[in-house]
Amino acid sequence: RVDDLTAEVERLKKQDTYAFTEAGRLLDSGDISGALRAYTAFVRDFPSSLQVSAAKTQISQIEQRLDAQRREAAALTERQREEREQKELADRVRTGNLTPYQWWPILRGKSMAEVKAVLGAPGYTTNDDLDWTYYEMAVAPNSGKKEWLNVFFRGGVVKGVSSQSLNNIIQD
Repeated sequence: RVDDLTAEVERLKKQDTYAFTEAGRLLDSGDISGALRAYTAFVRDFPSSLQVSAAKTQISQIEQRLDAQRREAAALTERQREEREQKELADRVRTGNLTPYQWWPILRGKSMAEVKAVLGAPGYTTNDDLDWTYYEMAVAPNSGKKEWLNVFFRGGVVKGVSSQSLNNIIQD
């Protein structure tokens, strides 16, 4: 009797209704990839079944869902990369581990108050408080050694930066 029942189950498994139902069960259980494989196999194995159209609809919906999940994962990865880069930049700004060329886009066009918010008060000022010097807040482009960062204001905003080892001013 057990052998007969086993044989009957195996026969039913080979029918389109069982295969279609099994694909739906996988989808309902959250096994999206498994359901996609099952529906695809169903269309391949039972091309003349009345349920092929429904299976193709499920395949299309599953593929759209998987595409949306991939896009979401890619966007999350991009956001995580941007957040990591922002954190690394913030750490480098805080510790002064940037060359004058890297400081320039950060400070360019900033007001004195904004520069103080980023770098704190300058260690030294000249030219009626328009040229500020920050000690050990830059890294020499060639040697990597810590050096002064000079910030130049004109019209109330940063118009240039330089450092000890830089022979010229980076400016607009």
